[in-house]
Amino acid sequence: MQIVINNRNAISLSKEVAHDRLRFSLRRLSAWIRRANVDFVDVNGPRGGQDKQCRLELTTSKFGLVVVSARAGDWRMALNKAVARAVRKLMSSVKRPLAKRQPSPRETFLPQ
Repeated sequence: MQIVINNRNAISLSKEVAHDRLRFSLRRLSAWIRRANVDFVDVNGPRGGQDKQCRLELTTSKFGLVVVSARAGDWRMALNKAVARAVRKLMSSVKRPLAKRQPSPRETFLPQ
């Protein structure tokens, strides 16, 4: 899995910490993930508030492109929220083909 980290602003979170966090969190799904792009943006500049945004793009071999983003008060929490959302989204995609769809009662009584 290739990890690319981009930041448009000077952030207090080092690239090594973000890289390690991402690799650790996505280790179960690394068989499907080919590339991970992480973008950090300070939405409203130095004014403060819940404006640190982390945008995570995962290019997967089986499920296409998965894009999630999260905002928080600091960079680490924004990264943690984005990673958690991405893992939930990928896990639901992995489990979805295994679940069989139940036909509705209306479909069972339609003539062929």
